[in-house]
Amino acid sequence: MKKSIITGITGLRALLAGLLGTLVLGAWAGPGQTAPIAPADLNYPVVEVKPAVVPRTVELVGAGNEYLLLHCRFPGADPASFKIKVIQLGRRGPVPRFQTAFYQLCWAPPASRGKLPPDALLPLDQGLVSTGQALDIIAVFHILSDSSRGTFRLVLVATDKRHIFRLPLKLRVYRFDLPDDLPISIFAQFWPYSRERYRKYGVSATAYLPTIQAYYQSLRKYKVNVLGGVHFFPFDQLRPDTRIEEFRDYHELVEFALNRAKFRSIMIPKLWGWKSINSPGGTFLARALIFYPLYQAYLKRHGWQDRALNYLIDEPKPQDYPAVQQAFALVKKLAPTVRTLCTGWNPAPEF
Repeated sequence: MKKSIITGITGLRALLAGLLGTLVLGAWAGPGQTAPIAPADLNYPVVEVKPAVVPRTVELVGAGNEYLLLHCRFPGADPASFKIKVIQLGRRGPVPRFQTAFYQLCWAPPASRGKLPPDALLPLDQGLVSTGQALDIIAVFHILSDSSRGTFRLVLVATDKRHIFRLPLKLRVYRFDLPDDLPISIFAQFWPYSRERYRKYGVSATAYLPTIQAYYQSLRKYKVNVLGGVHFFPFDQLRPDTRIEEFRDYHELVEFALNRAKFRSIMIPKLWGWKSINSPGGTFLARALIFYPLYQAYLKRHGWQDRALNYLIDEPKPQDYPAVQQAFALVKKLAPTVRTLCTGWNPAPEF
């Protein structure tokens, strides 16, 4: 039996812009067979389903309360008349319980086509867009906790006004459930764009905060429990007598993320310019002396001292290690309860 991983939640920067976690969809061909796999733009394989050709069976494997992603490509499919569904075969005996959702994988904004990988998931009920010679569709399977266990035969059927596409599936449900929240930290980045940036994509002023909150909820649904970035933070408006609560959009989203969406931790606003910590004209030191004590007090007022991460520096180069060490030392002095986070290679011994 040859194993080939189709995709995982982490593989898509989508699910609205970014995502996500460590849940993985295992996909196997049947015994002695190999499912047709084509290269995918995000370095994850994709099953190509051609009209009037029935590919070999792809097996989906997961536990109760788990989400599985299947990336399919439909050459020659017509976006205007395309429809897709999953049908169970042989309904005698136990029946699996799962929910399906389908999305078109495309570019957002459309002008990024050819410059960046497609990373936006467009719900099919909003209408499909033409992306060239094929449609890329993400099928999301949510195995429910009360599903029967065992192996079940399904078929994914897609049609348009000229074609019929069929993909045989075998769903194998493990004999256990995943909890709603996993006992490990699963981190997802949220890009903190301003209202003006959202307005470019048609998000009105009244829909701004609900749109971000809906995104947070989608991350939690996929078991992401550490939120990288929360919201755009106006550092240029920060003064020594400011309370963080005065930035109402920001505070409302932090409160929503920690108290209502129940993220374990959030990343505090990233103060840029750490390389200039020793430069006379740099703004990092001046802003750090104001921002970090204010943020430390903010966390304390709301009982969030142990639920904040400072992802200040990402993958520093060795020549920058002295500035890295100074920046982190300063931050820990100004906000001692905020845990620091950095990515990169093996840390230097002095770290």
